[in-house]
Amino acid sequence: MEESSNNTIIMLLPLKLCVFNTKNNEVQRPNILCCTFVLRTSVKDLICAGIKQKSIYLLVWFFLSMHPLFVDAQDCQIVNRGKAQAVIVHPGKPIPPLAEAISDLQNYIYRISKANIEVKDNPQSGFNTLWLLCDPDVVELPYSKELINLNSEGFIIRITDNHVYLIGRTPLGLQHAIYWLLEKWGCRWLFPGQLGEVIPDCDNLSVTKEMETVQQPRFIMRDLWYNWWGWVPETAKEDFRLWSRRNRMDYSLRGSIGHAYNTIADINDEKLFEEHPEYFPMKNGKRVQKGQICTSNPDIRKRAVDNVYAYFRNNPEATLVSMSPNDGGGPCRCDDCKKYRFFSDAALSLANYVADALKQNPETQDKIVAMYAYFITAQPPSIQARNNVMILVATKFNIICWRLLVKLWGKKAERIGIRDYANIVSWDQTKPVWRLGSLRRKVDFWDKNNIIGVSIESGNSWGGWGLYHYVMARLLWNPAEDVEDIFTDYLQKGFGTAADEMKRYFSRWKWGFSDHSLSMATKDLAQALKISQNEDIRRRIGQYVLYVHHLHLIKTLQRGETLSRRRDTLKKLIVFDWRLAATNMAHTIPFIKRALYKKTKRYFKMSDEEFYEWKNIEPFSNAEIIKYLEEDLNTAHSLLHD
Repeated sequence: MEESSNNTIIMLLPLKLCVFNTKNNEVQRPNILCCTFVLRTSVKDLICAGIKQKSIYLLVWFFLSMHPLFVDAQDCQIVNRGKAQAVIVHPGKPIPPLAEAISDLQNYIYRISKANIEVKDNPQSGFNTLWLLCDPDVVELPYSKELINLNSEGFIIRITDNHVYLIGRTPLGLQHAIYWLLEKWGCRWLFPGQLGEVIPDCDNLSVTKEMETVQQPRFIMRDLWYNWWGWVPETAKEDFRLWSRRNRMDYSLRGSIGHAYNTIADINDEKLFEEHPEYFPMKNGKRVQKGQICTSNPDIRKRAVDNVYAYFRNNPEATLVSMSPNDGGGPCRCDDCKKYRFFSDAALSLANYVADALKQNPETQDKIVAMYAYFITAQPPSIQARNNVMILVATKFNIICWRLLVKLWGKKAERIGIRDYANIVSWDQTKPVWRLGSLRRKVDFWDKNNIIGVSIESGNSWGGWGLYHYVMARLLWNPAEDVEDIFTDYLQKGFGTAADEMKRYFSRWKWGFSDHSLSMATKDLAQALKISQNEDIRRRIGQYVLYVHHLHLIKTLQRGETLSRRRDTLKKLIVFDWRLAATNMAHTIPFIKRALYKKTKRYFKMSDEEFYEWKNIEPFSNAEIIKYLEEDLNTAHSLLHD
């Protein structure tokens, strides 16, 4: 833009012309300037109207930069002013997990912008194209070369004129690309369930040149799983499945990795013990029906191979099969087993035997055997693991420091993973934690020591562990992410104007769980509700109010001065926790059945039928949440002033 001698502003404005190619049914947009639009107006007239000359230039520039005709040619509009400017194109019929992701893309675009984006098999005239492709679909595109060095979960995003390409190395990689794009548009899934969703409100969506990327996860196993899964409500299971998928925690290195010897010969099977005592461990010269199986027995080895073949026939999508010993001790001490220096040698010898059998079968030659380095198998062996055996080093229950075990086992096996622990009900009783510093150090160690996958046991306790789970998910995808940046984004996206108050709430647990930290956290939530005017955010904060009320009831039970008061509080806690289970805020059903059941029996002398009459799954109302908060504020006030 320049000023002429007669004080007239002359603006040379590039217009983008779309050319429809009838031959290949595509819309093409040239990268060159196609024509020029000239606007003349008097600077003097505008100045007389009270607008300074510098402001004129800024206003004109702002108008042009915002107007859809003048968006940078390297950007591609998907939605403009609530109207669809593109179609989603995915050739063929997607497999179910990918089909769900494509449906999510369509639905979330609507929830963000109120624009209905259609899913087509081919581009449509007059619309930009958001391509969803996998490696086999892009052999003729130049971008296919960028996929070669990516793992099976990798993806790229590229823009060419009016085409956006989301290309996955596999369908799983494409699925990750979809959720990565939704994140860039502001979506977040902070914790499982509808109230954990953050959906922005925006009637313009574009894929910009800055959003072009090449991505792949650092760890190809990112397995966060709940203990006591059978006690998790079905709705909570589905909430967790969706949270995992949308946070790119679906992973490629899948299969069984847990304690597996009972699948070969069940030590609880009395009939099998009578018929084949040689399958069972020898102790002091006698076969016993407990402990580990006899790993050197030829029939046991044959049964093991038959079992893994059957497993892969029934689970063809799986990559891993477990050969991990049973939980606990009790190794076999027969003459053949005594030849091994350590039980880890005996266990690894069986895993190697199965791994060799898998390689000899064309249908299973790419499969992997998994084994825990845990408790009696923690000791690094004297023999080498086959290259299709993966060792998962447990971070607890080992005499030797797990970090040292990673290094020592790394000399014996090419594939090393981690078996980690987070929220365990019997350890922390659903109490909240911080632990982001230790998490940062752990992931850094895993990253630097060639760990290929991580399996983390935890619980459905998102009120106290949700931030830890969320940061873990981000770091397992990209260990280079800054924890403070993740935390800041979590607060700003999830809590808006109440971000500072919620930062104080989460940070209270840095110094542990106490009467003081609980009282101050209660005040933080009350202040966050007072500040926030957004109803979605207020409902989200309300979930933490429920979790904190659960903690107050636990504290009140512990402080109970009389049997009568303890009985009253215990009943309140159990009735409340049955209802709380569906919120995903605390892993309350295992807590009830393992920590509170015995107390109830002792205090009330009641039958199981009477105990389960306290079960209640009614959702909480907003009025109840406010009432609980008022009660807890009174308790907090008295504790802080005692």
